[in-house]
Amino acid sequence: MITLRNKKSMTSGILCALIILVLWSLNACKSKEEAENVVSEPLTLSSITPIFGEAKEDVSGAFDFSQGDQEMIVSYRFFTQDFNDLDSQIGTELTPKIQAFYKAFKQADRVILNVSVPRSDLPGEWKPFASFAVSRKLVQETDWSQLLAKDLFTIALELKHID
Repeated sequence: MITLRNKKSMTSGILCALIILVLWSLNACKSKEEAENVVSEPLTLSSITPIFGEAKEDVSGAFDFSQGDQEMIVSYRFFTQDFNDLDSQIGTELTPKIQAFYKAFKQADRVILNVSVPRSDLPGEWKPFASFAVSRKLVQETDWSQLLAKDLFTIALELKHID
């Protein structure tokens, strides 16, 4: 038997549930509108240096950055004194930085990395070593737990070694 008190409790419970549902729907719509209205700021060299580091005479890091309509270009100096197996050394250093870059900058899709290394015959001078591209799709589809960081060049797009 339903009493007046039980009817009031049921009505109050249903009313509360409806209010919660309406508020949740409004918040979801607002979040979707906010996400659609977000204008991504163009990236700059200073905005990527916390991830890639700042290149110095004896420190690896980014030293130039440009952004076009379809891609971004990061010029990166890889400092080393050991010129054996540079592909593995560079891959080991850049793999976590590339992952962090795509995690931090959601607007980034395609990035070309131009990597320079020190010249062994002219201290303080740098020479181009390799250029390659990475895309958000590649980063998302790669099983990083199964790929050694040193093998970055095996999955990189458009890899070109420069002599």
